[in-house]
Amino acid sequence: MKLRSRLRPLDPKGILAVEMEAAALYSFAQATGAAVLCLAHVTNTMGQAGDDFEKGEADGTDDALAVLALLVELADTLGKSMSEGKCHD
Repeated sequence: MKLRSRLRPLDPKGILAVEMEAAALYSFAQATGAAVLCLAHVTNTMGQAGDDFEKGEADGTDDALAVLALLVELADTLGKSMSEGKCHD
């Protein structure tokens, strides 16, 4: 099945693109029951040569890493709370 026809049902939801690595991670999570979270750092810079993938502080790298650190801390806290029976539905 062509990708375009597979994405057509997403049009009414306003979805314009699918990040393929994230899709693979979420498929893995669904198949295995693993907990997965994918964060995307979107920029207007294409990674084509040299250090193009290094976006730098001015383009939000530090902010993205700070958000990631907070999410890891939150997940760790929630995981501990759940294992201790402190979380409820």
